[in-house]
Amino acid sequence: ESDGWLRMVARSGARPKDDLRISVDPSSSHGNGLCGMAFRTAQPAVANDFQNDPRLKPWLSEGRGTTLGAATAVPIVRDGKSIGVFMFFVEEAGSLTDDVVALLVRMMENVSFALGVFEHETERRRTERANRRLNDMFTALTATNTAIVRARTEQELYDSVCVSISTAGHTLGAAGGFLAGPRSPWLEARAWPRGGV
Repeated sequence: ESDGWLRMVARSGARPKDDLRISVDPSSSHGNGLCGMAFRTAQPAVANDFQNDPRLKPWLSEGRGTTLGAATAVPIVRDGKSIGVFMFFVEEAGSLTDDVVALLVRMMENVSFALGVFEHETERRRTERANRRLNDMFTALTATNTAIVRARTEQELYDSVCVSISTAGHTLGAAGGFLAGPRSPWLEARAWPRGGV
């Protein structure tokens, strides 16, 4: 979160208490644990003696993790910057070897890659929508110019412009024409696309 506190978005296994607080702010009493360090350094942080690790004292003093032997926090890194942290817990102290941690880091690299794919797909769809909207605008512009040339009356002009815009594509929506009345502060509807709004 923008205030420096991490927000839990997924979990499995034992459910932590709902009031679990983890910060990435080094000035916070809850900001110098494994998650805070991993987030700030973009490197894994390991505690192979969970019950006696001074970094975990703020949570141990709250009665949390009393059955844990070891834990590691592995950051999710995008473009060289941490965007989140995964925590892994085990019951046996000393069991998080370098090989195990390296495997967990590789897992988070795969997560980061997948997030990049999602972002790329989202951007691709956004670009496609923008291109369709631009094409529809050009279509509407061409149709409007034709309507201006062919209109025989003022009302026909208004109607044709509305129809040209509303039928140019699926991205422009509807159009309506309003004119000021001669003796009223209210605008008067003079043209609508077929089917109304």
